[in-house]
Amino acid sequence: MGLAVVNDHIFVSRGFRILELIDKNKDGKADEKRVVFTLPGGPKARHEFLFGMLYRAGKFYVNASVAKCCGDDGQKNPWRGTTLEVDSATGKFTVLAVRSLGPTTMEIEFTEPLAAGAEAAANFAVDTWHYVATSAYGGPDLDKRKLNVGKVTLSADRRRASLEIAGMSEKYLVHFRLGAGIKNAAGQGIWQNEVWYTLNAFGPGTPIPTGLGSGMPRPRTSERSPVFQVRAGLWSVPLGNKGPSRSLSRDAAGRLHVSPAAIGP
Repeated sequence: MGLAVVNDHIFVSRGFRILELIDKNKDGKADEKRVVFTLPGGPKARHEFLFGMLYRAGKFYVNASVAKCCGDDGQKNPWRGTTLEVDSATGKFTVLAVRSLGPTTMEIEFTEPLAAGAEAAANFAVDTWHYVATSAYGGPDLDKRKLNVGKVTLSADRRRASLEIAGMSEKYLVHFRLGAGIKNAAGQGIWQNEVWYTLNAFGPGTPIPTGLGSGMPRPRTSERSPVFQVRAGLWSVPLGNKGPSRSLSRDAAGRLHVSPAAIGP
């Protein structure tokens, strides 16, 4: 799904892996394949692909596939639709995502399972601060303070660490420093040891529905996708068909809205 040539070395993204193709006898054909990176969970889930591989400064950048909008395939892996950064030489693991699970709990998700001992609270240092908009570019860190990390709990697959943290505030930035004790099962250390998270609101949030759900009627084959027009802060939908019609839409919270009956065009 992707190709990158780096110093006469050929790398490809194929399915859920990044491979190096090695031509040992220089006959223009690949004799060996070296696995650089394997997408976590890729071999166990359907439709896991890596697209559009780019290379810069020793790192590969690939986009993971997205879930189908309809049907029962679902969002098998949480990293679908995201851009991943992979070390070209080692394939070292890193932080995949950070999310709020409540006023006192943050979750850090890694690309690979963590080794024994990584869940020690001493491996996680956290501080927080916020900003106030000014007329100048940027602004100082306000109310900056360290936060105490209590218990750290790993998920069953050891890829997600839940941190109990007291003193967090909404609209603040939460900064994590990850210690040398965080390693994967192979003993490799994490290569990105800092993470920043803007805590706009305490989680867990409600996922925005994707595609058509059971609460939203499916369009008939005679219906066409509308073209939206936005003017003076208002949006309108030109109707190309004559006769009565109505529109169905969902807001950011997933609530269904039905317009009054209208006559078009």
